[in-house]
Amino acid sequence: MLLSEGFNLLWKDVSEDLIYIWGTGSKSKKTRSIPLSKRAKRALLTLQLSGKHGKVLKGVSKTWTGQAYREAKKSAGFAVDDTISVHTLRHTCATRLVNGNVNVRVIQDWLGHSDITTTLKYMHFNPEMKFRAVDALNEQREFDEKVTKSDKFDKK
Repeated sequence: MLLSEGFNLLWKDVSEDLIYIWGTGSKSKKTRSIPLSKRAKRALLTLQLSGKHGKVLKGVSKTWTGQAYREAKKSAGFAVDDTISVHTLRHTCATRLVNGNVNVRVIQDWLGHSDITTTLKYMHFNPEMKFRAVDALNEQREFDEKVTKSDKFDKK
């Protein structure tokens, strides 16, 4: 979700498990739904304490968000790093989804990209993924061997 989409999000567009981003409020002009993680659900529950009508981020400004993010960066020791922005969180999300073996098309939809090449720019290479790829091939090979053995057994 883009920050601008978050600022426009209405409570009526939030269900128990999904956030709905309507085409009129999205950069791509396409309607999509985004599943909520446990952490996002907890954050929304906290926000609901102040009321569940109108905008989800009622009273939160872009200026306040920027200041809060700069403070969080400072607390984490990244205050001097100008390459880290709120938008960096989208890249982090995409990379974590890839590292979790989520299909690239799912990530594309989640981020609201109309072109898959945009999504690919968000995903950062993790060398560990090469080893996971080998593990996947090995597991498939073992599965194929078991199926072949069971086929031979069934034919007897």
